[in-house]
Amino acid sequence: MPLPYLCNIKSNEMYNLKNKIIMKALVVSVVFALTSVVNAVSGNNVKDFAYNSEKQESGVETQTVYKVKEGKYLERHLQYNYTHDEKGRVSAKEILK
Repeated sequence: MPLPYLCNIKSNEMYNLKNKIIMKALVVSVVFALTSVVNAVSGNNVKDFAYNSEKQESGVETQTVYKVKEGKYLERHLQYNYTHDEKGRVSAKEILK
C-alpha cells in the first residue's frame, strides 16, 4: 500500500506547484494592470519638449528642440546640426544654445 500513497503525495505537490505558479502570474498581471491604469489616469500627459527636424540637400540635418511652456507655448531650447558624409554617416555634430 505505500506505493499509491507516494503517488498521491506527488500529485498533491504538483497541484500545489501549479497553484503557486498560477498565483504568481495572477499577482504580476494585477500589478501590471494597476500600473497601466495609474499611468493612464495621471495628469502628466503633456511632454516637456517638442522637436522639429529638417533635412537639406547639402547633407546637413537640423533638429530644433523647443521647451513647452504652460502646455501651449514653445520656447526655443537647443538646435542640433548634423553633417553627413557620402555614405550617410554622421561626420560632424554641432549643438547651438
